[in-house]
Amino acid sequence: MDSRDTDAFFSESRVLFSQREAWIEAASWIAEEKRARLHDDPTEEAFALLAFELCVRRTQNLEPR
Repeated sequence: MDSRDTDAFFSESRVLFSQREAWIEAASWIAEEKRARLHDDPTEEAFALLAFELCVRRTQNLEPR
């Protein structure tokens, strides 16, 4: 494997790992939003929804081009 191929492989692997991390974080914020809704805490619910949206945007920014 040529060094450019290796660099491309590791770069793509980092992007995929970062995407996976962002989606895992987004899932945790979904759970937090549900918990806040159950406890009737609108501030925490809004915060969790905002955090989720930011995680989703982060995954979109990490898309390989």
